[in-house]
Amino acid sequence: MNAKALFTGFFVLAGLFGTAAPAFSQQSPPPSEQVKKIEALVDKAAALVNSKGKAAFAEFRKERSEWWFGETYLFAYDMNLNVLLVAAFPQNEGKNQKGKTDSNG
Repeated sequence: MNAKALFTGFFVLAGLFGTAAPAFSQQSPPPSEQVKKIEALVDKAAALVNSKGKAAFAEFRKERSEWWFGETYLFAYDMNLNVLLVAAFPQNEGKNQKGKTDSNG
């Protein structure tokens, strides 16, 4: 499995992940420690998928693990917006998200 293609849509959700700079800001703030930890987590997850393929997803689904702690968990989409992995909401796996909106529209 091509990890780069798989991780094109790999994201990390983090509760209280308010590090995005406002659109009117001229310069982004330096990355927080939380951002650095999440980036390292995604890099490590990518390496695991590169070696194990989708079999790595079983590890990512384990609650209270390095992959899913508190409100931080991994999720992945393919290039067509098909849900490959959502640790916290496995019922969404296999569904296409094209055209879906969040609660704010």
